[in-house]
Amino acid sequence: MSDLSEELHEGLSNETISAIRNSMQKYHGDIAHEHETFMQSQTEMTRMQDAMWFMDESDSSIDMAQTMQRRWADTFTAVRNAKRSLMLANQEVMDTLLKAIPESDFWKVRMEFVKKAYPDVFAKSSDVTTMLAAAVAIQSLSLEQEKQIETLASWYKNEYWNLCESMIENHKSNASATSGEKMVTKEDMYRQLKLETLRFDRNELNDRVRMRLRMTLNEDQIKNVPGLRPTVTARAGN
Repeated sequence: MSDLSEELHEGLSNETISAIRNSMQKYHGDIAHEHETFMQSQTEMTRMQDAMWFMDESDSSIDMAQTMQRRWADTFTAVRNAKRSLMLANQEVMDTLLKAIPESDFWKVRMEFVKKAYPDVFAKSSDVTTMLAAAVAIQSLSLEQEKQIETLASWYKNEYWNLCESMIENHKSNASATSGEKMVTKEDMYRQLKLETLRFDRNELNDRVRMRLRMTLNEDQIKNVPGLRPTVTARAGN
């Protein structure tokens, strides 16, 4: 979001650029405490892991093991809570910024944030848009094939983004959660289960699109779509 982000600023209105700069001027001060707490907790976790790794066998008494287990649990909880506070603070800064910019720039600025804040949601392997684009560009497509692929691409974009948005909301919910001194609560497990379910659903969606492409394209055309392997269901010709 800084002045170094030329790609983000390109095409934005002056009002939006000004809002971003004003937001960044306040950002570091607003986020300093949460960031420092998170870094300290991570450092403590590293020290704890090193201590557990280098424990002498003579120290492996039940009392020592229980003490180390309690300390590790406390450190884990501290890291988890600090990370949540940092994520929540980032989200609040972005929410404030998005309210200050014109609607025409909303999507581009928000996408810049969510892609950086939730990299697991936007991993390249999770998206088959590149395959669809390669399929659309095949010169030998019939009119019927073009129509089928364009319909498939439109449907996929909507389904894919619905799942991405649900994953983002799950992350936001996790950032605002409070688990107290407990390592894991029922709510924590529910959010993790929901995230895994959404990931599974998205993988199923991608597999369905690959199958539809194989059914629509012939074997020669499939060769023009990177990563799409022909199967017995691919048509011999169209």
